[in-house]
Amino acid sequence: MNSTEESSKEPDTLNKSHHDVLETIKDGWMLRDCETYKKEMKNCYALKSRFYQFYVDGKAADCDTWEKSFDDCKKWSRYADVEAANRIIAQEKERIKKRLDGHFNNKVWDKRTSPPEDWNAPLPDWFLERQKNSKLGVYMENTENMIGEDKPKQDENWLLEQVEGARTSVTNSFPSCSIL
Repeated sequence: MNSTEESSKEPDTLNKSHHDVLETIKDGWMLRDCETYKKEMKNCYALKSRFYQFYVDGKAADCDTWEKSFDDCKKWSRYADVEAANRIIAQEKERIKKRLDGHFNNKVWDKRTSPPEDWNAPLPDWFLERQKNSKLGVYMENTENMIGEDKPKQDENWLLEQVEGARTSVTNSFPSCSIL
């Protein structure tokens, strides 16, 4: 698959019902698959989500919007109801607007208009020294030494040994469970 095919590939969550009619609706690309609305609705009503909603907002969230979106999506999928599709699109726009409200109304941080002047400055010496001793730094050093040599098997084995050693050290660093 080349890059033009990848960029033109539709997302999995895109609603595939009545594609020809959907293309004529303004912002029709925002209409997601009905299964997505169903999952959002079930997640909203889930006990774990309710605890989260009470913790964050102090009250249970109104899940009716997800339920209405799911019902409208079923109407769209079954009968190509353009009004139902437009209601879903309006709800999606409202959801996105609410989601980005904190970003646009943020008075704490100044938004950049350009990158900082020293964005590509060299890294500090202490960071470069730390980077040399990392697993990736050792791997890169070994890879650079092997350029021009025919030793890909040794390189793969070395990497596997490093990964296995890291896994073993992580496994052994945690206390064992006495229940098992």
